[in-house]
Amino acid sequence: MCSSNSRPPEAAAPLQRYAQHRNAHFRKHAALALGAIGTEERIAPISALIADEEWLVRMQAMTGVELALDHGRATQPLRDVAFTPTLALIRESESLEIVQPCCLLLSLDRERASEILLSETYFTPSNRDLADVIRAFNEEKIPITHDRLLPLVEELESRPKQGKYDLALANAISACALNPAGDTEERLRRHLGSQDELVARAAAKGLAALAGVTDPWKHVLQQLDEEHSNVEELTVPQEHYFGVLVYDSEVNNGGHVQYFGNSSGGYWKIAIEGLEAVGSPQRAEILREAIALFGKKGPSSDWDRRGEQLAGFSSRKDSQLKGCDDRYFACSDNLSVLLALYALEHREHFTDSSSSQ
Repeated sequence: MCSSNSRPPEAAAPLQRYAQHRNAHFRKHAALALGAIGTEERIAPISALIADEEWLVRMQAMTGVELALDHGRATQPLRDVAFTPTLALIRESESLEIVQPCCLLLSLDRERASEILLSETYFTPSNRDLADVIRAFNEEKIPITHDRLLPLVEELESRPKQGKYDLALANAISACALNPAGDTEERLRRHLGSQDELVARAAAKGLAALAGVTDPWKHVLQQLDEEHSNVEELTVPQEHYFGVLVYDSEVNNGGHVQYFGNSSGGYWKIAIEGLEAVGSPQRAEILREAIALFGKKGPSSDWDRRGEQLAGFSSRKDSQLKGCDDRYFACSDNLSVLLALYALEHREHFTDSSSSQ
């Protein structure tokens, strides 16, 4: 069967016979491919697949429609036939694992979807999927009008702190930064101290965005080559941001053994400097203790040699390195907030007008 990655329009005709196959395995692959091809002549089978009795077939059909949209192949008839089934998916929480129906709905028909998603039915704390509704507007960079957004934010702020309300509030705070009102900066600063990590992170990133720092990590990566071999060409604040984010990502994914075992471990010096600079001395001290396990000279700058050092660790050192992981995960500071505020403080190094020195 044709791969959904190639999706030539001429493949639609032979694929159509699989759309009615009795085996759902064949129908789901046909759904993905036909949806992605998006040709007007195949609207009928796509429509049937979107309404298929099997949940996975429906999901694959919607994923195919997403691909057609991404590649500019979604005709108006395809958009029309996909709209109502996509709206139905918003109430199917399992669908969020494969497609984001709110984002897809906005992509199919922005005006019609906005009217629906901002209605009292969906744009309310009583909607279990409110966080996903707001996230869709944020991801599509669609501002939510103040008359709808601000009352919702105030209601969420007054609610008891629960997981679903905190996530909705975090997304609503991000939406405020996309369409700021007169008191937006004050509101964001008030949430910097939130006990919920997502809310505090959204507030910090929102403040940075208000100052034009929309994606500091992307900006740093744009200064680097594919192998990151020119890190030394970054400005000092960019180096700090790079070192800290790479270190944090590696440790959270696989501990210090992964950090030092990968090429990222070669940047441990700027990681320490960066942790101190952004205001996380506790994490900097943990990294120093991990580095001390490698001896006086620390981890080798050579990737292979560093791997040999790790392989030569005694069981005691392995245990100590694992202890560094445990202490790192127990740190109370919000590193995402610290990084966002650091980028804000050094905004000239994280905007398009900045350049490496």
